[in-house]
Amino acid sequence: MSEPREPFIRGEDVRETFELLRGITLAWALPTAWWPPLLRAYVRSILRRFGPRHRDRVRRLEKIYGARIPAARHEATVFDLTYHHNLAHFQRFREIAPWGWRPEIRVLGSEHIEAALAGGKGCVLWVSRCVHSPIVTKKGMAAAGLRVHHLSRPSHAFVGSWYATHVLSPVWLKSEAGHLAERIVYTPGRPVAMSRALRRRLADNKIVSITQGARAMGTTRAQLFEAEITLATGPINLAYAAAAPLLPVFTLRRPEGHFEVVIEPPLDLPTEGPREARFAAAARAFTARLEPHALAHPEQYQFWREEIDHDDD
Repeated sequence: MSEPREPFIRGEDVRETFELLRGITLAWALPTAWWPPLLRAYVRSILRRFGPRHRDRVRRLEKIYGARIPAARHEATVFDLTYHHNLAHFQRFREIAPWGWRPEIRVLGSEHIEAALAGGKGCVLWVSRCVHSPIVTKKGMAAAGLRVHHLSRPSHAFVGSWYATHVLSPVWLKSEAGHLAERIVYTPGRPVAMSRALRRRLADNKIVSITQGARAMGTTRAQLFEAEITLATGPINLAYAAAAPLLPVFTLRRPEGHFEVVIEPPLDLPTEGPREARFAAAARAFTARLEPHALAHPEQYQFWREEIDHDDD
């Protein structure tokens, strides 16, 4: 039975085109100092319109963090995360302006990459899902002279039609392209070709990066504070297959306004036991590294999306 044919364009693509153009126009036209008050006012307006969704996000935040965040801060944390999410969009749009976007980005821990590459088998960067990570991590790595080969899906924010994939997504991704040595695109139905390409880069002693995700052919579960999240096992599988170090990466916007890309030492990957148990242990090692960053800046992590266990919701 053949797959249903993807439509050329959908009605919602028109709305998304308008929203994309509006965001680009505002990000290009407004001084960066105007962004915070404008975006905070915008977030207040949308939270009033989407009250049930906001309350659901607060509930999920409570489920994950438990008492680690005072109850009085739950609403404000979700508000701040929505603000950072929209701020990251403005940063993405300004990046593709002719004059670009020039934040202060500090890359910490690059010596861990240098030590990994000294082993001759490349290294795998497991990049956490901070809202600021997609642009800032790549931009910071490139500025630090680190040439990264990044695994990516064919489309990101826009899917569901030929127009979304081939018109909207390239605009969205343009801000990332100039900071990568290569964007390796995952082709659905061809995982072997993708795996071979990644392993060739590691065999050539290159840096491969994969963003933390939950949707993949292989997944495992790991504890994060009071909840379990789903983690795609692609980074773990690749590190095992290529005998390459697996380094967690955490990107955060600090209160002073600058960004930090934190590259941590390699995870300890178990060498004995069943595959599932080894992968689960590696995933838990990653979330253990993630927890201090997520607790220090809960307003910059999107744990209410597909990763969280909804069974008890």
